[in-house]
Amino acid sequence: MQAIGFRHFAKQSPNHLALAAPDGRHWSRGELLAECDRLVMNQSGSSPRQHASTGASLPNSAGLVAIALAFQIESPEQAMIDPPQALEKARARMLPLGIQPDTLNVHYCVSPGSDTDSLDWALASLYFGHPVVLADEWNALHMLRDIERYRVTSLYLSEECAREFMCLTGDFCERYDTSSMRHLVVNGTIEHSKDNQPLYTWFDLPPGEHVERQLSIL
Repeated sequence: MQAIGFRHFAKQSPNHLALAAPDGRHWSRGELLAECDRLVMNQSGSSPRQHASTGASLPNSAGLVAIALAFQIESPEQAMIDPPQALEKARARMLPLGIQPDTLNVHYCVSPGSDTDSLDWALASLYFGHPVVLADEWNALHMLRDIERYRVTSLYLSEECAREFMCLTGDFCERYDTSSMRHLVVNGTIEHSKDNQPLYTWFDLPPGEHVERQLSIL
């Protein structure tokens, strides 16, 4: 089984992109790992409740991701490994979609309200050695712009965002290149029908088209 883990990939290729933050900063794997280790060392005496409270007060940002990664390391002595349960959780999310570690995948993470699943998908992507593009608020046009800019391959949306997405007109389809998209994960029930045609149209995959670039809606 191929090795995974954020620390594994950060040590292997520290200069590779890990995060594109909402403030415009690009974090390399090495930079994000250094921030995680700093948090582990500085907060090693605090309780899980304190870690969770700190993370809950942050917007969708590099700081939030760093805390989420560091929170999974219980002490400085464990800082050289990634927790096995986090690795298994990442495999459970990625492998059923056919997403393999350290491949040309880029994940887009927007976290509206209290939808923590979006952050979980971002962490799983980092454990698989994939860059993550963060958005601090839901904006469909900004999302399409970022998909084109970063060649995003996987996207998580809450049901609310997916339905809002479907209400937009198809005129925007021609403005952005979304051909890099492979996987759309929706938290909720979005039936395959003519009503969700915009989801397929915007990602240039009409329903019923069977090609290698398969769009997955879960």
